[in-house]
Amino acid sequence: MKKSLLFVAAMFMAVCANAQGQWNAVGADDVAQVKEDKTVVSHGTVKSKAGEMTQVAQNEIQNATVFITDGGADWEVMSKDDNTFVSQGKTWSTSYIQGGTNGVDASLDKAGTTSAHVEFTPAVAGKVYVAAKYGKNKKIWTAKVPNSVIEAEELDFAAMGDYATDVWGQYITADGGLNAEQTVTDKDVYAALAYDVEPGNTYFFWVSGSKIMLCGLAFDASGDVNGISNVVASEADANAPIYNLAGQRVSSDFKGIAIQNGKKFVK
Repeated sequence: MKKSLLFVAAMFMAVCANAQGQWNAVGADDVAQVKEDKTVVSHGTVKSKAGEMTQVAQNEIQNATVFITDGGADWEVMSKDDNTFVSQGKTWSTSYIQGGTNGVDASLDKAGTTSAHVEFTPAVAGKVYVAAKYGKNKKIWTAKVPNSVIEAEELDFAAMGDYATDVWGQYITADGGLNAEQTVTDKDVYAALAYDVEPGNTYFFWVSGSKIMLCGLAFDASGDVNGISNVVASEADANAPIYNLAGQRVSSDFKGIAIQNGKKFVK
């Protein structure tokens, strides 16, 4: 077997071995930076401005790509403290980042712009956790969109109901569950919502009437995930092959969401 094939095989097994992880939206070292610049997001290195898709959790969550975006406003660090809460068996920070544009029912179109939301694209099946400070009267929405629809640029943000999941227009409960009626008596609740995801799709998460007070994300792969770990990737190659979300190699003039050097970006 050629060395290149051996490397690819090793990288594949490494991905399988690390198909999980947890990310806190506000890092422990962000206190000083937040005082100077509220748009600091991840450990003082990532900023999300209005209209930009910003990849987060690149080092913490494996086997998935995660983007936050807001068509009308910046994401900002709105809370930074040392408190934690436990939900879905995981410990989370109460610090959070927040988009600037409210979500609306069944739609990501807010007065002609895109409301604040999270986009999660898994490479393997598993369970994603969205930890946040949820307002008691705010509904939660998750859409499951085939990557082929996104690549073909056929997704209508104003008609997300075509891709509705079980997490659609429901209220969060104090333990992170869902309910058709509002049951939380406090003003807000810190909780993590968990839902199943499958490869070949991108999951859009948002809250109507809210800008999302996002504390963090986690991903646990399902099934057997054995393999080689601690494989170190080489430095990014500007001439590396480019692939679409279906894993097909594309040319440099490809338009849409592409992957190069293991990272997703918009061309």
